[in-house]
Amino acid sequence: MSGIKRPAGETDVSDARRRKIDGGVAEDDDANLDPVTLVKKLVAGVKAKMKENIKKRDQHGDQPDKFMESELALDEEIEKATLIAVNPAEYELAIKMGLVETLMQLTMHENNDILCSTMTLLSELTEGSIVSEDETAMCLHEELKKKAILGRLMSVLERLSGVSEDEKEGVLHVFSVLENLMETVPEIFSFEHDKKSCEQLAGFLLRNLLKNKELDEVKSYSAELLSSMLQTSPELGECFPNVMVDKTGLPVALQPEDRINGVHALLECLARYIKKRDASEEEEVEYVKDIYDCLAATLLSGKGKTAFREAQGFKLLFLLIQKKKKKTPGKFARGLQHVLKHSSLKCLVHAVQNNKEGCCDFVKDGGLGIIFSFMMMVLKNGTSEEQNEVEGHAVSAVLDLLRNLEGDDLMRAAAKFSENEYEKLDRAVELLGKSVVQLQTYDEAHSARESRISEPFKLSEEQHELERLENGYLIMQQVSTIVARLATYDKRFLQHLTTQLKLQSLSFSFVLKTLKEAASDSEDTYHAELHDKLVLKLNPVSKDEI
Repeated sequence: MSGIKRPAGETDVSDARRRKIDGGVAEDDDANLDPVTLVKKLVAGVKAKMKENIKKRDQHGDQPDKFMESELALDEEIEKATLIAVNPAEYELAIKMGLVETLMQLTMHENNDILCSTMTLLSELTEGSIVSEDETAMCLHEELKKKAILGRLMSVLERLSGVSEDEKEGVLHVFSVLENLMETVPEIFSFEHDKKSCEQLAGFLLRNLLKNKELDEVKSYSAELLSSMLQTSPELGECFPNVMVDKTGLPVALQPEDRINGVHALLECLARYIKKRDASEEEEVEYVKDIYDCLAATLLSGKGKTAFREAQGFKLLFLLIQKKKKKTPGKFARGLQHVLKHSSLKCLVHAVQNNKEGCCDFVKDGGLGIIFSFMMMVLKNGTSEEQNEVEGHAVSAVLDLLRNLEGDDLMRAAAKFSENEYEKLDRAVELLGKSVVQLQTYDEAHSARESRISEPFKLSEEQHELERLENGYLIMQQVSTIVARLATYDKRFLQHLTTQLKLQSLSFSFVLKTLKEAASDSEDTYHAELHDKLVLKLNPVSKDEI
C-alpha cells in the first residue's frame, strides 16, 4: 500500500467504502439521464472530487484522517464513472471535458487504492468489444496513445506489489488495459513509439514468470501478455537477449551471476517441467503454451538463436520431448505432455533455421534421433491438420540440417537415411507423394470454386499462393530439396530414390522441375546450384529413369 496512516479500524479506501455502503449510503440514481448529460455529470464529478482531494492533501498532508473522506469520495466517483463505458458514442465529449488528462493524473495518485480504481475504470473504458460495436470509441484509444499511456501503466505496475488481493486486482486490471490497447493500437508496443517502456514491461512480465510460486492469475496473464507483445513487436524479439532480469524474479539482482537474459529466463520457466509431469489445471497447459510461443518468437532473430544455444536450449528441449509419461496420468497430464513435445519441436525448427552453429549443436546434443522420430511419426489420435504440422516441422528441420551441416556432422545426418533398409528415405518419398496429391486436390477445388464466383470475390494472386503453400506446395518443395541433396551426396541414395519415386508415380524430372520453381522463389542460389548438381549426377542414368 501507499503507507498513508488511516483512521483507527479503517485500513484503506476499499474498507471504508464497504463500511459506508453497508451502512446504507445509496448511490445517485443516474439511470434516467440521457447519455450526454450522464457523461458530463460523471466526468465533472471525477474532476471535482480529484480537485477537492488534492486540496485536502495539500492542506493536511501529515494528517490522513482529515483527507480520508475526500479520498473515499474520489474513489466512489471513479467507480461511478464506469457508466461512461455504456455510452461509447460520447467518448469524444468525455475527452473534450478532460477525462484523459484526469485519468493520467490519477495514475500518479499517492494512494494505491485510487490507482486500482482508476485501472478498473480504464479497463472498462477500453474494453475491446466496445470498439467492435462502436468505432467512434477508438478516439479514446488514440488519445491514450498520444498521452504515452504505456509509460504511465508501467509506473503503476511498479508501485503495485500484487501481494494484497486489492493490489492483485489492480495489477490484473492494468493487464486488461494493456491487452485491450494491444488489440486496438498495437503500435503503442513498438520501439519506435516507446522503446524504454516496452523493454521495462517485458522485464516486469518476465520477473512474474520467474517467481518461484504456484501458477496464479498474475503469472498466467503475464505469460499471455508477453506472448502477445513479442508477436506484436518484432523489435522486442530481436532485443530480448538484452532484457536482463534476476533469475528468482526479484526486481533487482542481489548477485551479478543471478542476472540472466530474456531467452535464458524463458528456458528457466520451461525447465521446471522436466520433473513436473502433470498440470494442476487447464490454465497451466495454456500457460506453458504461451511460454513456448514467447520462445519461438525470440528464435526468429540471430541474437535469439545465439542466446538459446548459450543457455543450452537444445539439451533442455530434447529432455522435455523425451519426458516419460506418468504411469497414472492426472486429468491434464496428456495435454501438458502434448504441448511439451510438439511446442518443443516448433521451437527447434526456429532454432536451426539458417543457423550453422545451431545445427552443429543440434547434432552434438543428440537431436538426430529425435527429429527423425518426428518425421516417421504417425499420430494415433491426432487430426490430419496435427499430422501435417508435425510432418512439416520435422521436414523443415531436417532440410536445415542437410543444408547447414558439413563434414562428420553431415555424414551422421545423412547416415540416418540408410538405417533400417532406408526406411527414412522411403518416408521422405512417401511425404513427397502425399504433398503432391494434397496440392493437386487443392488446385482442383480452387479452380472449381473460382469458376463459380464473380471477380470481386476471387482470391488475389497473393492469397492464392499463400493457400497453395499451406496445402502441400511448401512441404513438396522442402522434400524435393531433401531428395536432391541426398541424391547428390551418395549414389546409393540416388539408386534407391529412383525406384521409390516410381512407386509414387514420380521421377527425378519432377524433382528438378520443383527445384527450378524453388530457385525462382528464393533469394539465394542454393536451389539453383543443387539443381545443376543433380543434373550432373543423373547424366549416367538412362533417360527413361529420369
